[in-house]
Amino acid sequence: MEQSLERINTALVSLRKGKMVILVDEEAANNEAHLILPAEKVSSKAINFMSTEAKGLICLALDPNKVESLKLPLMSSSSHSKTAFTLSIDKKEIKTGSSAQDRAETIKTAIHPKASPHDLVTPGHIFPLKASQNGVLEKRTPSDAAVDLMNIAKMDRSSVICQILNNDGELTNQEELKFFSRKHHIPILNIKDIIHYRLYYEALLEIKNEKQLDTAFGPFTCLTYADKITKNEHFALIKGKIKNGCLLRIHQGCLEGDVFLSKSCHCKKNLHDSLNALSKENSGILFYHPEPITKDRCQHSNLKISYYALASQLLKQFDVTAVHVLMTHLHEVNSLKSFGISVLSKTKLEP
Repeated sequence: MEQSLERINTALVSLRKGKMVILVDEEAANNEAHLILPAEKVSSKAINFMSTEAKGLICLALDPNKVESLKLPLMSSSSHSKTAFTLSIDKKEIKTGSSAQDRAETIKTAIHPKASPHDLVTPGHIFPLKASQNGVLEKRTPSDAAVDLMNIAKMDRSSVICQILNNDGELTNQEELKFFSRKHHIPILNIKDIIHYRLYYEALLEIKNEKQLDTAFGPFTCLTYADKITKNEHFALIKGKIKNGCLLRIHQGCLEGDVFLSKSCHCKKNLHDSLNALSKENSGILFYHPEPITKDRCQHSNLKISYYALASQLLKQFDVTAVHVLMTHLHEVNSLKSFGISVLSKTKLEP
């Protein structure tokens, strides 16, 4: 988390000064990289730089509320792209709309707090992109990341965004991108850093129900939570009073194993062994994450990192920052640490 936070802070300093940041997604297959700039800091100089140095299409990432207030219709799309383009825009009664000055003026007009649909015309030379309501926690796109980053910076939630191309007009490779960064003194930020930052700092769990549960392994307090992004429910079985040094198990729900006792996975045994271990403790918690059945789902070797983010948030609600862990995979420990939870010891569940 420290390196991720350092990259975020470096980016925030640049953005607040009206400078650009390079946004990449190391998990994307096509090595896309984008220049982003706070829309409130846009200038003809910045637009010209994007045109001549980055060379990609200059777009305006907007939060969904802004898109709605401007009544910008989405373009129909037959592609597999997750990016939501609206109709392109120009400022009303502007000259050609294509100059750097005209495009900067269009952006300033669109993001103005009192802007209305009557201030713009379509089609135009600026291409708005509609971000998701929940940003990168809903869709992992550059436009969502850019809008989220502006929100983290406490700036207007709009961003000018432009794909970076090399001198041949192709997508940049890693070496070309590093050279571009050094040449122009522009920091590089990964989309995963923004995702991690939001999962670390934003409160995503809200309690829905609490009841006492008498199980074959003894009595537990069962808390039902819902996360604010997917609205999915998660459960916490608690033994005793939760405090630092308690025993923790994060269990990914498995309908086949936990309920129907499938012999093709170890889920039921792991769950029962965990509850048995917790029953012998004065303080312990099992975080249960239900998941719909999918093909070969039980043959998992990894769990989604969000499980650990949510479990970490639950622990922090109890002011717990250090735990003993029952685990099936080593990455569980590393994931907890990345969300600010210290691991005092780890015990591997045997299949």
